[in-house]
Amino acid sequence: MSEAIALRQAATDRYRPDPVKVLFVAESPPDVEERHFYFPNVPRADTLWVELTKVLYGDDFSVTKNERVRKAEWLARFQADGYWMIEAVPEPIHKKRREAHVLEYKDRVLGTIADCSPSSVVLIATPVWRALEEPLRAEGVPLVQTGPVSFPGHGQQGRFREAMAAILPLLAD
Repeated sequence: MSEAIALRQAATDRYRPDPVKVLFVAESPPDVEERHFYFPNVPRADTLWVELTKVLYGDDFSVTKNERVRKAEWLARFQADGYWMIEAVPEPIHKKRREAHVLEYKDRVLGTIADCSPSSVVLIATPVWRALEEPLRAEGVPLVQTGPVSFPGHGQQGRFREAMAAILPLLAD
């Protein structure tokens, strides 16, 4: 395991709630090693954390630049509320073969789900949905969505918010 993968995994594990109520499964970590959902000191380009926090906590989350300095507090709240986010693939993946690459890690995702027994699972990013929806449903995983949730980058923030707004009422309390 590379040092970067080990650092990301340690950060992810540090914020694992007990119990896990809702498991969010994203595609893979960013190409930049200093950026990760669970790294508290990311000054920019952590769109997934920003948008997911906005969706989950609404008006409690104010101006992003002000909230970034409180990211560790937000991550602790995310954890306390039973939310956990993992990546299907432990290393950054490139544009080609995204779905096939995610599918290669299906057993890793299923193992994590079996280990934490979440009440609800949400797949984030269309390639994750396309690769994992069928095999996860076949295993009885409690997927709450009926279609893909766009990754909230590259102008897709509005689509992400719309999809998540439809999903929020379906999440475990």
